[in-house]
Amino acid sequence: MFDPTKVSKTSLEYQILSKVSIADYFNRQIVVDMPWYFDDKQIDFDYKPVVKCPLHGEDTASFRNYFNDTDGLKYYSFYCFGCGKGGTVINLHMYYVESKTGRKISYNEAIKDLSQLFSDVLHSTVSYDGTSRRKILSEREAKGYAKRIEQDKAKEFAFNQVYNRIEKQIQIDDIPLEKRKVLYRALDDAVRFVKDGIIEAETALEYIETVCNQNGVFI
Repeated sequence: MFDPTKVSKTSLEYQILSKVSIADYFNRQIVVDMPWYFDDKQIDFDYKPVVKCPLHGEDTASFRNYFNDTDGLKYYSFYCFGCGKGGTVINLHMYYVESKTGRKISYNEAIKDLSQLFSDVLHSTVSYDGTSRRKILSEREAKGYAKRIEQDKAKEFAFNQVYNRIEKQIQIDDIPLEKRKVLYRALDDAVRFVKDGIIEAETALEYIETVCNQNGVFI
């Protein structure tokens, strides 16, 4: 059970909880991985407080975001009324990695992953007021942040190149939930290959079908 009163203010855990919101994780990791799953390209819980849970397939949104202020630690948490999972952004990363890869990672491994994914945020000055965040970046930090944004845009472009051609050809909802992980991994690999110029977008569907068929998932 997470106890915010026991989190040391000098720890990396504290930095992540106080500077990385649930929405941040959605927009930098989940939406980039699963753009076909969400109606919005950018998740904003202030605008839409409930979204579809990325940890299980669902048509009706049941994932809710919460702001917490406990003994000076201001952080965001979540709870999904569909699958019953909840926790902080660190827990969300642990659940998400397991749902995508089938691999369970430890709490400390999740902290390490997030510290790398949000290195630009952790080295910036950030404060929460419950609904918004302020960020003051040095020139060096700003360049690093801009570079990360460009990388995200490149990945999003690759996603669009692939999914614009296959989203109408693959009925994801018709695939059993336990077999979707194979499809998601194939989709992720195809997107990366398109982005890196290894395969053309036109051949992405053929690649995905081949990988899925080899693993007993027929699309």
